[in-house]
Amino acid sequence: MSESSRRYVVDGNAMVLSATDVVRRRRVRHSEGIPTIVIGISYPLTGSVYSHRRNHDLTPPCEAYEPLNGPHGNAPTPQFGGADVFLHFITHTVHHFVFSSIFPQLSVRETALFGHSFGALFTLHALFTAPASFDVYLAASPSIWFNGSFILQEEERFYRMQESHHRPKVWLAYGSLEQSPKPQRNQTQAEYEKRLAVAEERRMGDNCDHMFIRLMQSGRLRSVLRRKYEDEDHGSVIAGALSGAIFHFLDQDDD
Repeated sequence: MSESSRRYVVDGNAMVLSATDVVRRRRVRHSEGIPTIVIGISYPLTGSVYSHRRNHDLTPPCEAYEPLNGPHGNAPTPQFGGADVFLHFITHTVHHFVFSSIFPQLSVRETALFGHSFGALFTLHALFTAPASFDVYLAASPSIWFNGSFILQEEERFYRMQESHHRPKVWLAYGSLEQSPKPQRNQTQAEYEKRLAVAEERRMGDNCDHMFIRLMQSGRLRSVLRRKYEDEDHGSVIAGALSGAIFHFLDQDDD
């Protein structure tokens, strides 16, 4: 039976084609490596790249939720809290279907989960609540700020879990302009100031930097890596972070 690495990508509608292109380009230089299977978790196609269902599927269950404060003011609070059900769907239903029906001849060598924004929040939720689900957790621009930074409570509980032989790897990334955005073309001063206020409140860079240090000091992980992408904002960082995460996953040492 042949070995393969598998990589799950949430928000597959927006990212799975880019992810497969990165893997294909890498194989030009690494044709001898084991096969890599990219599994995009997507929604039925609509006119939008992102489905509103992600708000529910990618956020952790909480007793209550704060309104989302965005550059255009408070938005109606959508339905949140489906991350546990979504994680079970990926690790059981999707995995069984892919490796029983599509690739029954392959055994899995190593697994990774990649997400951006709410997808990265979901990635951290999986790490902190069910760390044995994957071997590598790849979180780009995680929404640590969400719901009063509730994810930090899950992080604390993760450190108090009973020690396990399973020690995953973690990769964090964000863009330098996420916390300190520059004015955009045709943006009014008032619009920029609102955008800046939200960015400063969400503290993307600070949150990632502080979590990186805590994870490093926890002794719970095989490795922790942090990448800061210069001159990239929350949207533009996706391309570089997706490529960087894939290369990190496939080129890492087998320690």
